[in-house]
Amino acid sequence: CALPIYGTLRVQLLSASNLLAADKGGTSDPYAVAELVYIFIYPLLLRAKVRDQSTDVEVASSLADLIDDDKHQELVASVKDSISFAFESSDAYKSNFGPYRDMVTDNEGLDISQTGEEYRAGERTLSDFRADIEKYTAQKTQISHLTTLADVGIIRINSVELQKALLPSPTRCLAEVSDMLPKIASQMYSVFIKEVHDATGKLTAKLNAVDDFVNQMEFLEETNVARERMDKDSAEIQDLYELIGDFKIPVPDMDMAAIQTLNPDFTALRTACEEAEAARDDNISRQHLAQIGRAHV
Repeated sequence: CALPIYGTLRVQLLSASNLLAADKGGTSDPYAVAELVYIFIYPLLLRAKVRDQSTDVEVASSLADLIDDDKHQELVASVKDSISFAFESSDAYKSNFGPYRDMVTDNEGLDISQTGEEYRAGERTLSDFRADIEKYTAQKTQISHLTTLADVGIIRINSVELQKALLPSPTRCLAEVSDMLPKIASQMYSVFIKEVHDATGKLTAKLNAVDDFVNQMEFLEETNVARERMDKDSAEIQDLYELIGDFKIPVPDMDMAAIQTLNPDFTALRTACEEAEAARDDNISRQHLAQIGRAHV
């Protein structure tokens, strides 16, 4: 009984060894004959069909009869259902990777130079930086805890290579933010402390003429107007270094030493402003008394 044809089987020969030549002289090309052998299904079906000669089970006369057997059909249907379930489950399982895809896509949009400019322009805050650092740190933890081996039905999903591919994304973002923040802090401190030192120097300079006194008083007024803004700048710099410290971001030793002088130097400027104001009031009082004395004369 000829076997029914269920489809087309294509076989590609990858390698062979110890092949004989086609002729007796051994000069022709070697060859091989490929045969399809039912080494897996035939013994299984035969055991299912013929269990005991003493029973009334009908013995199959051919492999075609075994294939048409009800038990065989049930087995085939069961295998098909298992395979379909496995692939359907695997297709559903891939939705677990959607958030990771979105994470990488979002991280690729990070432009660290633009982020720094937005902060300097007041469009970003230290709270935004804190949220960014916490986000990238959480992403690294999430990827590290990714389930790398999952059995979905009869299919095992190995995500080891995916994990390796995902991890550099938050690592890069975290490294870029951590590299930028100390640089911004250092630049802000340098600009601020220069303004403080320049103002302190002008307010404590020795006055040799009336014009010097007038110029100093005008500068004192300008400094008093700028004091509120300078107070905010000082607090912002200190908060920035506090943020850096909270996440243990490395800072150059020279910068760490310099930031320790911020409060003392700013206090010195406040003192200089107070002394200049006192000197102004004293000078005005003396001039007023002198005018009174001249009037009595």
